[in-house]
Amino acid sequence: MTTHAKGRIERMWRVFQDRLISELRLAKASTLEQANRVLVDFIDHYNVRFTKPAREVASDFRPVPKRLNLDRILSLRYYRVVLNDHVVPLGAKSIQLPELPGGRGYAGATVELSHQPNGELHVWLGDRHLHQTALPTEYAIGLAPKRPAVRNRKPPRIYSYAGRPALGVR
Repeated sequence: MTTHAKGRIERMWRVFQDRLISELRLAKASTLEQANRVLVDFIDHYNVRFTKPAREVASDFRPVPKRLNLDRILSLRYYRVVLNDHVVPLGAKSIQLPELPGGRGYAGATVELSHQPNGELHVWLGDRHLHQTALPTEYAIGLAPKRPAVRNRKPPRIYSYAGRPALGVR
C-alpha cells in the first residue's frame, strides 16, 4: 500500500474519531438508538461531501477464456516418470495408463498428476489428458503422496587397502 493510501485512511479515521464525537455531542445523543441515527446522517453527509466519481468506469476484470481449465490450474500437481510397464507410481498405489494406438506406451515420459479438490486424479502428458480416476481416501488433499523407498541397492564393494578392508567409493 502506498503512503498516499495510508494517509487517506488515517485522515478518514481522524475525522471519525474527532468530528463524529463532536456531532454526537451537538445532537445530544444519549442512547444507542439516537447515536445510530446521528451516525447514519453523518455518513450520508460525509459521502456526499467527499465522494469522487471514478475516472474510468470500465471493469479491470477480464472474462476467463473457455479453453482455460481452471480445475487443472487450481489443483495440486505432482510429477512422476512412467515406468516401463506403463504404470505411474503414486505412493503405495500404482496407476495403469492406457496404451497408445499401435501398442506404443508412455514409458520414460514425465506426466503430471493433477489432484483436484473434488477427489479426482487426472493424468496429463503435456496438454493431452491420459487418464482419470477417483483418488483413494487414504490420500489427503494437500499432502503429496510419498514415493516408495528404493531398497534394492547393492552393498558397497570392499577393497583391501594396506592389508585392511576398506569400503569402496561410489
